[in-house]
Amino acid sequence: MARLALCLLLVLAAPARSQTPESPKAGDDWVKALLVGESLLIGASWLTSSAPNEFGIVAAVLIPYAVRGNEPYHWTMLISAEALAFYNIQLDEDEKSRREVFRDNLIGWHLAIGATAAVAYFTGALGEDVEVRPAGGDGLSLNYSVSFR
Repeated sequence: MARLALCLLLVLAAPARSQTPESPKAGDDWVKALLVGESLLIGASWLTSSAPNEFGIVAAVLIPYAVRGNEPYHWTMLISAEALAFYNIQLDEDEKSRREVFRDNLIGWHLAIGATAAVAYFTGALGEDVEVRPAGGDGLSLNYSVSFR
């Protein structure tokens, strides 16, 4: 039961949309965002590896509430995440080791996010901004930001 509560907490802790105002970012903010995102994916995969069937059920029920919207990239994330949840529901825990379940889920989450980003990019749902400006001495500063609309 404690595992199920941890799974539920992890699913509910990840916001469906960014809650920060859109503003220019400092140079290392993307590193922090990447580390937080990877930590969430690793945490979700680790929890899933301890109880894949339970996590799959919780995820299958809660994912539709987390992914809101009617854009193609919303549907891509919903379908990808639900597929991963149903994979975990049907998984035979005696057939795969905990390490294999962790690996499969980590790869699955990365594929889901990659597919969603690709669909968002190719459908024009990304707002992109590139800025190049001088940075002390002979250097240049390249700032690139992407935001989902």
